[in-house]
Order: sequence, then C-alpha cells, then structure tokens
Amino acid sequence: MRQLELSEFLSEFIAESRERLAGVEGLLLQLERRSGDSEMVNRLFRAIHSIKGAAGFLRLDRITELSHAMESVLAMVRSREIQVDSDIVDALLTGVDLLNKMVEDPEQGTGFRIGAILSRLDEILSVGLAPMVKTAMEIPVRLTDAAGAAVDFSIDAFTLSDLPPGWRLYRLHYDLNALARDRRQSPLALIHRLIADGRILDARLDAPATGLEADLSELPLHYEILYATAADADAVAGMAAAQGGAGAPLTAETRPPGAAGGAPGPSGHAPEAPGPARQKPSEGPSGMISPPPAHTVLPDTALTDTAPMAPPAATLSDVCRNPAQGMADKETPVPDGPTAQGGPGAPSDRIATGIRISEEKLDRIVDLVGELTTLQASLTREAGETGNPRLRGIAEKVERISGELRDVSLRVRMLPIATAFGRFTRLARDLTRRQAKEATLRTSGGTTELDKKLIDALHDPIAHILRNSIDHGIEPPDDRIASGKPARATLSMDAWHAGRSVFIRVSDDGRGLDPEVLRRRAVEMSIIPADRRPTDRELLPLIFTPGFSTAATVTELSGRGVGMDVVKRSIESLRGAVTLENRPGRGLSVTLKIPMTLALMDGLLVRVDETHYLIPLQDVLECRYLAGEKLAAVRRRG
Repeated sequence: MRQLELSEFLSEFIAESRERLAGVEGLLLQLERRSGDSEMVNRLFRAIHSIKGAAGFLRLDRITELSHAMESVLAMVRSREIQVDSDIVDALLTGVDLLNKMVEDPEQGTGFRIGAILSRLDEILSVGLAPMVKTAMEIPVRLTDAAGAAVDFSIDAFTLSDLPPGWRLYRLHYDLNALARDRRQSPLALIHRLIADGRILDARLDAPATGLEADLSELPLHYEILYATAADADAVAGMAAAQGGAGAPLTAETRPPGAAGGAPGPSGHAPEAPGPARQKPSEGPSGMISPPPAHTVLPDTALTDTAPMAPPAATLSDVCRNPAQGMADKETPVPDGPTAQGGPGAPSDRIATGIRISEEKLDRIVDLVGELTTLQASLTREAGETGNPRLRGIAEKVERISGELRDVSLRVRMLPIATAFGRFTRLARDLTRRQAKEATLRTSGGTTELDKKLIDALHDPIAHILRNSIDHGIEPPDDRIASGKPARATLSMDAWHAGRSVFIRVSDDGRGLDPEVLRRRAVEMSIIPADRRPTDRELLPLIFTPGFSTAATVTELSGRGVGMDVVKRSIESLRGAVTLENRPGRGLSVTLKIPMTLALMDGLLVRVDETHYLIPLQDVLECRYLAGEKLAAVRRRG
C-alpha cells in the first residue's frame, strides 16, 4: 500500500480508538459498582477486542499485546472465574491510560514501557485462574482445513474454550489492495464488520517481497484471519465473497505435548466417549475448569461460555445482503438516563456514524461564516442608507441565509458536556482512593451543549475545583460519621443553559469554608489589617488570591495556593465568571458562567462621524439616550 493509504488507516484507527477508550473508561467506573452486569462486561470485551483487532492489522505490536492481556482478564470476568474488585478496575484503568498514550503516538512502538502493567494483569490471571485453566492456556491447538492440511494460526485451548457454544472456526482470506481499489473498502471497516458478528482469534498480513521502486498498491496484499462465529459455512462464505474474499471452515484439534491419540474419525469429529454427558467447565466435579482431553477434536463448537454474550444486532447474512453496513450500525446504544452513580448514561462502545472532520477545517468554516456575517451587516446597512427596495430585499435574504449558516456551523462544534463528565468521574474516583476518603460524583445536565473548544478549556479549572473539594472540603469517613453525616460524601456537577450562557456548578457536602480561618489567613498574608472584620461575603473572594490557601500542610493535591487562582484566571480568559456559595459545615458550591461559544460574540454598532465601530457587548457598561441640549453639548465638545 502507498504511504498515504497507510497514513489514512492509521488516522482512522486513532480516531476510533479514542472514542472506544473513552467509553471503556466510563464502563469500568460503573462496573466497579455493578460487578454482576454481564452486558457491561460484554461491551467492554468487544471494545478492547476491536482495538486489538485493528492494532494487529496495523502491526502495532505493543497495543496488540496490552489489549490482548486486558481482553484475557475481561474474558475471565465474563466467565465468572474472576470477581471484579477495585484492584482489577485499577489495573484495567491503568491499561486504558497506557493505550490512550500509545494510540496518540502509535508509531513510537517499543518506546512505551508496558512490562509493569502486563505483569500486573498476568498476576490477576494467575491468582484468579484454577490450576487446570492455566494448563489449558498452555495447550496448543492444531488447525486443519477440509483437506486435512495444517493451517498456521496461533491459538490455545483456553481461548477455544472461551467461545460460546455452537461457534465454528473459519479461515478468511482477503486481498486488501483489491478490497480498497475495487470496493473502496477500508481494512479497518472490514475488521469492525467481522468483530460485530464474531471474534478474530488470530491474523497475519503477507506483504509481497519486491523492490522499493514497485507500487505496492498494484500488488496483492494477503490478509488471512482465524475467525470464530456462530454463522454456518454458507453464510461465512457469502459474507467473504461479498467483500472479494474467501472463507472456509477449519477443524480444531487439541493435543498436549507428549500426548498420544488416534486419528480423528472420517467426519473430522472425535468419537464420543461413553459415560455421562460432557459438563461445562464451571460445573466440573472439582469446581475447576478441566482442560480438553488429549486429542480432542472440536470442529464445530467451543467447550463452553458460562456468561452468555449479548446477541449480535445483525447476522452475517445481513452483511451479505448489505455489504456497506458497518459495525457502527449494529452495536447496541446505551440508554439515556442516570446511572447507578447518578451520572449520565454510560458511554457506549458504539462508534458514531458520520463523517469525521478535523478541527482545523471546522475552525476555517466558522471563520468564513464570521466574515460572511460582517459582509452581510455591511450590505444591510448599505441597503438601508440607499433606500433601494430591491437591494433591501436581497439584503434581507442574505441576512436570513447567513444567519442559518452561522447557526448550523456553530452547532457542528457543539458537544454535550457529558463528554467531559466521564473524565471527572475517573478523577474523583482516583483522588478519593488516594486520600482514603469515600465520595460519589453525581452529574446532571449532561445533554447541555457547549463549544468543543470550551469543553477542552474547562478541564483544568474543573479539575482544580474537584481537587480542592476532595482535599479541603470532604472530611474523612470517621469525621463525617461523628458530625452526623453519611460516611460517603456526595460531589455534584450540574450544567444548564440560561440565555446565551452555560452554567456549571460543582458542589460538595463537606465542611465548607470557615470564615474565621479565611480572615486569619488573610491577616497572615497582609491582605487585610488585623483590626478589620470583613463580612463573610467579602472574605470568600480571597480564595482566588494567588498564593492563598487554607490548608494546614502542603500535599500532592493542594496547599500551594494556586488552584482557585488558576480557576478564576482561566474562566475569565473565556469571557466567563466564577461565583461561590458557602455553607459552613455543610459544603461549598462553585459556579462557572461561560458563553456557549467563543466563535461569535454580540456587539454594539456605533458610528463616529463617518466611521462605524463594533464594540463587544460584554464591554459595554451602560447606554444613555441623549437629546436636546445634552446632545448639542456633546457635539460642541467634538
């Protein structure tokens, strides 16, 4: 493939992986409190499996290796061999953080150190797995085609046993260059389509050996996949043919090293052993999963799947009828509404359909709309001054169309603020665990829309507010119980629209601000004289003073007096404002008021002599009407 094409595939992978990982983080935070939710585990598994499949195709080995280790842990959670707890969630969240870093710079390759998290995930597996399961993970599987020829894929007996009952194995073959050239099909779209109806267990990409001067896009680029699905051979063959590929069933044969056994029967199936019906692994007599016996042939099905996967929203036959349908159209969306933690609906593993546009292009569109709006205002003024009715009619139409275009271009940049709430849920969780405190972050107003640039700019100010609430405001559990409060504190984050502004309020039910402590600290810093007794309302703004802190000691979270100062400066740079509501002994609320967008602003058009000026409306304090002698006096002064 040409370098341009590879770059396009990489960009597509980065964009999709960002969305998936954001959803994975939110789901993990909910799974910590809803460990028995099998559908949530399934969605987590599918998201990580999708990243692994795409990374494997792009030969991003470190991403593939880490996502495979995370997938293995999730597989054991799904089969209920491992019980989710905070330590497991911590490990998976650490993996998500590393995947995010590697996705942002995938070409760095071995520059990322993942040994520590791989060891941690392996330790979780080692502790949680029964000894016989560990043995099964070391048993190789021999794969053969219909003619009995060996097929070179890598898979172990435990991976095979993790497949749902009735699933079959297939070898799929595609020429990716032909796929892109003849059907305009992205390899990543192909991978997602396959994952929507099954699992990619292994794959290999064979590039042609040729000179550097050759155009690789004109040569075959073979992509072979070991694929597992519940669909029958005809459906798989039809699906592969619809994409210009081929599909054929495989037979799986497990044989521990050194084990002897007879050849499989003529049909490719091993003879059934006499005795009771085969038990599921979790139902074995010893309570442990038993590995497959020596020389067991598994042509059509896996051993078991103790936690059923959610049924796919479309079958392979559906894909055959509509090859253009992708994975994004088939995954189950997350219902709206509050979660168990009080937050917005959980992030979905569904990749939004549509066309991705870079921020630079969106910014250029908005800039051009702004210039068009200025030109339209000039046209309207000129039409009014000339009194030409035809020109006035044209100006009115241009004003209407440019207004609609402005509104559409601004809506394209707007995102629900719930996209930011997920990051703060993770931050609150990590900070409270580090401080040995207990708190739940409840959110509302997640559908409130805000310019994406403002959402990005709000991250640091809101993070500072949360750090202060957790470090200064929320008391340790024992102190809360002693004061008659529940041991678990409540942090609230609410958003709403009012006019052309958006309000975001961050509250806690902690100890609040002690006015006497504020006054004493202000005296120590020589901000106020010792004999002055300011009101509580006058004392509150002091926390925005650079270097001002009420913390008795400096911690890794706060105490240096820079947090709220940063909040105030950051919000004011966005043409916003910060207000405080203090409830001593009961908590503190910090409210941010910001414009919905920075792309356009309201202005006051004024004329001085023959020159027109546009003054930002936010800078206008007062407008007065002058007439008669007052107007004449102003004119005399020039």
